[in-house]
Amino acid sequence: VLGWLREGDVLNKYEVNEAQYAALVGAPTETLNALKNLNSEQISFLRAMVALNVTQWTPYNAICRHAEALYAGEIRFNWKDIVKLVLQPLQATGLIEIRKKAKQGQKTREGRGGKATDVKPTGRFEKEIAEPLLNALYKAAGYAEIRSIRSKPLEEIVRDTASADTNISGKALEFLAIRLCQVLDLDFMGWRETDEEVAGGGEVDALLHSARLTYSRWQVQCKVGKITLEAVSKEVGMKDVTLANVILVVGTSKATESALTYRQKIVGTSNLNIIIIDGPLLQTIIKDQTQLVEVLRRQAENALRMKPSLQNIKGVHPSGGGASSSPVEREPAAAKADKEKLVQQSFELSVINFGEMCGAVWRRLTGIALIDNPDFLCFKRMEQWRPDYR
Repeated sequence: VLGWLREGDVLNKYEVNEAQYAALVGAPTETLNALKNLNSEQISFLRAMVALNVTQWTPYNAICRHAEALYAGEIRFNWKDIVKLVLQPLQATGLIEIRKKAKQGQKTREGRGGKATDVKPTGRFEKEIAEPLLNALYKAAGYAEIRSIRSKPLEEIVRDTASADTNISGKALEFLAIRLCQVLDLDFMGWRETDEEVAGGGEVDALLHSARLTYSRWQVQCKVGKITLEAVSKEVGMKDVTLANVILVVGTSKATESALTYRQKIVGTSNLNIIIIDGPLLQTIIKDQTQLVEVLRRQAENALRMKPSLQNIKGVHPSGGGASSSPVEREPAAAKADKEKLVQQSFELSVINFGEMCGAVWRRLTGIALIDNPDFLCFKRMEQWRPDYR
């Protein structure tokens, strides 16, 4: 074991290489030292505080619910004794402060009756937990001014996306993508290059990933304006290059019906999960950041209902399952019709997706050749062989 650690540059003889060790475990040394002797529920509570960007007095139950949603399958709080088992030990370590909001005119013990107990991070929490973790996130995204970005309310970030100054709006879109990454506690992989000729500075694309329970790679696009079919289909076309299995498209205006219909068809006929957060949903998240997880949960349940039923995908059991002793049943006519419909839908979607890729290539070429109104030219050429493409 020691030989492998030395080979990985974690050990130098018998001394630990702190920088390499921190890089491998994904947390700075000071954070690891601060989390020492804490259990998984207490650590998850602190991580949820970082995710929600908690800096002021906040109800502990909102943080706990966010932690259970983010780390589902890893932790589960004992809600009856959460003050004793989680909050008080964290207060004893000097990481949080606790304030009881009791009913007016009454004195009640923390966690019993009255309003929910509030918690607030301490200076030690900021120095040893929040800043080191967020520093890694913002540094991966190419930013160093962590405190100034953290201090920006989500509402202000979204408002700046509509600025006429492309520098301000572009940075605001990047801040929005980073903040979503922070709320979901995902790891930032990097920015995906976008064509300024096509996007016009009105969108940014990021790649995020996570290894919680199972590996997932997120392809995220944040854009000004409505979410259109073209925007969603472009992201679907890129997933074979990025190898993403989750696509998150965020827009500041309401999504079009064609975009929502296209999402349903793709989700219902592939293993891809597409999440759309349009203007109204974004405003809900601005008011309460914990609603982001709720939006994802609702759309995940919607995707579950759209997937093909077991009857349409059920095959022969690998061991035979005793099927050899009974005649093979013919496939019901309804199931056969469903399969044919799925094949037809898949073919139509592939044609539309291929058309999107052709359109993107054409717009790039027309931009190089300085041809005016490339979208009109592109649509006219596509309508010759795909009349219903528009």
